[in-house]
Amino acid sequence: MNCLIYPFTTECIAFAEYVQEFRNDLNIVKAVCLPIFRTRFDNIGSIDVGTDFETSLKDVECVIICDFNHINALYNNVIDKIIIAIESGKKVICYAELYNDELKKIRSITKNDNDAFVYLGNEPEIMISDILYEKQECVVIGVGKLMSGIDTDKCFCNLYSRFKKMGYNVVGISNRNSQLIGCSLFPDEIYTSYATDDQKVTFINDYINKIQTKYCADIILIQFPYGMVKFTDEVGDGYAIRSYILSQALSVDYFVLNMPVDAIDPGSFDELNNQFIYKFDFSIDAVLFVNSALNVIDSLEHFKIQYQDVPEEYTEKICCSFDELNEDVFFGVSERNDDYDKIVTINNIEFLKISQQSIV
Repeated sequence: MNCLIYPFTTECIAFAEYVQEFRNDLNIVKAVCLPIFRTRFDNIGSIDVGTDFETSLKDVECVIICDFNHINALYNNVIDKIIIAIESGKKVICYAELYNDELKKIRSITKNDNDAFVYLGNEPEIMISDILYEKQECVVIGVGKLMSGIDTDKCFCNLYSRFKKMGYNVVGISNRNSQLIGCSLFPDEIYTSYATDDQKVTFINDYINKIQTKYCADIILIQFPYGMVKFTDEVGDGYAIRSYILSQALSVDYFVLNMPVDAIDPGSFDELNNQFIYKFDFSIDAVLFVNSALNVIDSLEHFKIQYQDVPEEYTEKICCSFDELNEDVFFGVSERNDDYDKIVTINNIEFLKISQQSIV
């Protein structure tokens, strides 16, 4: 079934690229972004990126509505596009969260036809009860970012793909858009619920353990949705509190950290790693540098972490300087595909031998 993605943003690119690998029922041929963002995107593989929704709609049978951080600013536009698609006889799959009034309106148009409008935007229901904490029995691999604003979707999708190809039964847990490639949704609303911190830990722990049991997972690959350290006292970036709560719900066996090139100097890496060990109960096993540097002045001025792009050659130079001083950790570049192969094979993640029995 030929599909169109809307709105096309940086938050769905990685998942859109991998749909063909994991889904036989969806063939993404079109993507529509806002005109103001058109210069950010080239056509991606066989996906034709444009700005005219109704023209692109003529070439597809299905519209996929993706989630993104600032959807409220575009909310009415998204609702209009859903209605246009349905009235044009197209199927709609929605991964963005919609309000009840709009859901009722859309379902009245489709006469509650669940095939015409597939809604996957709901968060898992938060049910707080007395739950016994249990460690995961399968291998748990974490993918995280040093601070917010760093894209870890590319890393997540690359590792997910490679472990699948190696024959492991890997279950991904990430954001709403990750459902495009068959992953499970992380229950992010637990953080804003009235649950105590203890209850948040046990709820996430139980939620992940149920996924482990349901899919008989060899590996759980989980994307940490928030930063792992604070930027400054004034720009706390959440002070890594949510990442700490998640870390206590997991028994992480291997952790891949994505970070900007200038966050720390090579000689300070051991100190950062020790912080992870003492705070999160796991060490950093691999680091992938992104082609970005912190914009300290803008970050302090706007009280929000800002970045500026750097050439990949510079990123590779920084990566080499870390690699020379730290032998026990793998250092790579997020845009270098060969580095993902090294993480899952050459770097030889020893603990994966635990799950090898399940594919023999």
